[in-house]
Amino acid sequence: PDFWQALRSRAMIHLSHGRTDEGLRDLAEGVDRNPNIDDLRFELIDYLIRFGKESEAVDAADAALRTRPSDARLMAQFASSFVRAGRWARASRYLKMMWEQMGDEQTALAYGNALLNSTPPGLAEMEAVLSSPQLKIEKSPQLLVARAAMKRKQGKEAAAKADLLASFDLIGADTTKCMGWGRSLREVYPAPAERLKF
Repeated sequence: PDFWQALRSRAMIHLSHGRTDEGLRDLAEGVDRNPNIDDLRFELIDYLIRFGKESEAVDAADAALRTRPSDARLMAQFASSFVRAGRWARASRYLKMMWEQMGDEQTALAYGNALLNSTPPGLAEMEAVLSSPQLKIEKSPQLLVARAAMKRKQGKEAAAKADLLASFDLIGADTTKCMGWGRSLREVYPAPAERLKF
C-alpha cells in the first residue's frame, strides 16, 4: 500500500489475528513514510510498549524528537504512553526534557510523580526539582503534597507531616479542594491505619 491509512488498516488486521511482528512492521512503515502524522506514531509507540518492545518504542519517540527537539506536546504524549504502562522510569526521561524546557509547576508535579514511582525512586532528582527557585513551593498545596510524599519516602516523617498540614492550611475552607487534599493524603499515606494516626 502507498497510503498510511492502508498500512494502518493492514496492521490492525495483522494484530487482530495475532501476527504481531507483521502488524508492528506495517505501523512502523506508515510512520517512516509519514513522520509528521503524530497520532500514527503515538499508536505505534503504544503497541510497541504493549508487546514488550520498549527499546523500539523509545527509538520511535526519539526519532520524532530529533526533528522536533523542543516540542513539549510530543514529550508529554511519549511520557503518557509509558505512564499508562506503569513504566515510570521511561516516562521520567521525557518529563525531564519537558521540565528543563518549561520549568513550570504542572511539569514539576508530573516529573516528580514519575520519579517517585520509579524503581528505585529518583529521590535526589525530585529534591532538585522541588528546590528550583522558580517554584513557589510554600504557596502551592500541590507542591507541598509532592514534597511530603518525597520526604516520607526519605523516612522524614515529621517533615512530611509538616508539609501536609501546610498544604491543608493553604486550601482553606474550599470543599472541592478539601476533597482533593483527602485524596492527596491517601497517596502519601496509603494504609488507612496510617491516615488515622495522621
